[in-house]
Amino acid sequence: MSPKPTYEDLVEIIKELRESNARLTKEVEELRREVRELRQGKNSGNSHLPPSSDIRTQIKNMSLRKRSGKKPGGQEGHEGST
Repeated sequence: MSPKPTYEDLVEIIKELRESNARLTKEVEELRREVRELRQGKNSGNSHLPPSSDIRTQIKNMSLRKRSGKKPGGQEGHEGST
């Protein structure tokens, strides 16, 4: 069996947990603020955000073409021109 923690040990653990809680609460608030900024139509052109955070640009650059299933090159039955 491990020995029971002393009162001083428990006080130290509580201090560490409070510091950790404060740090994590601050981080959550910063992330929520960033999400609010993104939802308000801000992008790299009208705010301090980097271009990599532009959601519309990432969607726009995706190809809308679908695969045809054919192999690349001349197709079967096509006469060559050389």
